[in-house]
Amino acid sequence: MNTRLDRSSTHAAGASSAALGAAPIVAALAPVLGAPAVQRAGRNSRLAEQRRAAHWALAVSASAQGLKALDPALDERGAPLPFGAWHWSLAHSRALAAAVVAPQRVGIDIERPRHSRAGELVLDSDERALLGAGEQADAFLVAWTAKEAALKWTGSGLQGLSHCRIRSHCLEHAWEVQVPGYVLWVEIAHLAGHTAAIALEHRPEQPIEWRLLPACPTAERKQP
Repeated sequence: MNTRLDRSSTHAAGASSAALGAAPIVAALAPVLGAPAVQRAGRNSRLAEQRRAAHWALAVSASAQGLKALDPALDERGAPLPFGAWHWSLAHSRALAAAVVAPQRVGIDIERPRHSRAGELVLDSDERALLGAGEQADAFLVAWTAKEAALKWTGSGLQGLSHCRIRSHCLEHAWEVQVPGYVLWVEIAHLAGHTAAIALEHRPEQPIEWRLLPACPTAERKQP
């Protein structure tokens, strides 16, 4: 699919700062077609379908900001490169892909429930008390997803996990997560049997809109 921004658009990288953030941030989630059948077809087929779904979600999120599309380029670490004043992030599970475009640095993650105690390894005693991990069945999943989104915001990936801490509970579905040099606003959502998180340096002026999409249109799926 065509994910490259028309640079002649008035909404391209040169858009005025006053226009940035005029629309709410839209986090788009798209189903991975063929799941679970594609999952059995092999890793390459699975990754191709996840990529298509992620780029479809990215196009929808970009459109919500008045952008025709984005140029999803990566740096040498594999972290998203901003396009002018616009930032973006992608994530996927086996069944869903997620994408977000924002006028500030952003990270997104999406996870499905797993029967694992791995989350316990990334929480210290203060975080456990804050999350009420002994009372909430999904506390570890929330913590893991929040930290993954924050680490995507930093661009460091999981190697920065030991320096990432959940610091406080702001609202019912929002947390402050500390990474080196910053305290991030991380919003959590539960959609379609998944837990998703978006990390931002600044709390958005308008509520984040979480949008569950239909499958990627057939015409878009024919593109490489």
